[in-house]
Amino acid sequence: MSKLVDLKGKRFNWLVVLERSKNKGIATYWKCQCDCGKIKDIASSSLIRGISGSCGCYFLEGHNGATHGHARNNKITSEYASWKSMKQRCLETRNISYKWYGARGITICDRWVKDFDDFMQDMGKKPSKKHSLERINNDEGYYPTNCKWVLPKEQSRNRRNTLKAKINGTEKPLVEWAEITGIPYPTLVWRFKKGLKEEEIIKNSKRA
Repeated sequence: MSKLVDLKGKRFNWLVVLERSKNKGIATYWKCQCDCGKIKDIASSSLIRGISGSCGCYFLEGHNGATHGHARNNKITSEYASWKSMKQRCLETRNISYKWYGARGITICDRWVKDFDDFMQDMGKKPSKKHSLERINNDEGYYPTNCKWVLPKEQSRNRRNTLKAKINGTEKPLVEWAEITGIPYPTLVWRFKKGLKEEEIIKNSKRA
């Protein structure tokens, strides 16, 4: 017999596990509270495998996720997917990205946690499907004045592991210095990792 996995206190999308419930046959069940307020017993396997992520309100009329038009007929919009992913990264300990977000103290403002409509009111629609949700300051959480829709190129420049160099008192990602100076990006990376000084990093710049 496999060892029981304690799910109490864990979040699965819109569900938070409150306590263990009565088994049904050989299946283990947990009493869960949905973000809509409803409490429902759900099988452990359904939670762990991602089959159940709400009490069932997700695709029903009258639920926040359906009436705004961004989640209908088992399909969700790009904006809704971004909102959902944001919550998963910050709130779900089992999410593969949790260690870089929730575990690092990255939080979501109360206004956005449960209400997608408020999120859309603050952020508006994406300029295009290629845009994604980005935090302006990577050390702070998700809230209106710290978030924007950006294209992949801009997002890559704002990652925590992006190589940056301070030249003439101005710090920029190396990829941006490559565009400014005309020096190939791999060359700048090699010079940066060798520990060269700023004037040596941009030596033979086309801007000179």
